[in-house]
Amino acid sequence: MKAPSNGKRGLYVSYNEGKNGAFNEAVQISNELGCVTWSDKARLDPKKLHFPADIFVRLTGKKECYFRGILLAVALGDTLGPTFFSGGA
Repeated sequence: MKAPSNGKRGLYVSYNEGKNGAFNEAVQISNELGCVTWSDKARLDPKKLHFPADIFVRLTGKKECYFRGILLAVALGDTLGPTFFSGGA
């Protein structure tokens, strides 16, 4: 029997420390900037998430472990503006 859904959805992502660098450095940078930029090819419909939402990060590369956090918002890349990824607002 399937458990009833409470309507909330979390976001599940993977982060490879071997390819992308130490995850704790990424967390430090995001804390300094006050946000996280995560470029991913997966299509996500932010309307299906209820914020704040849980985010679960599977860390791979050096060792496998999991990180859980709170996601406050999601923006799709095509809504960020042409200069966002080059450091502009």
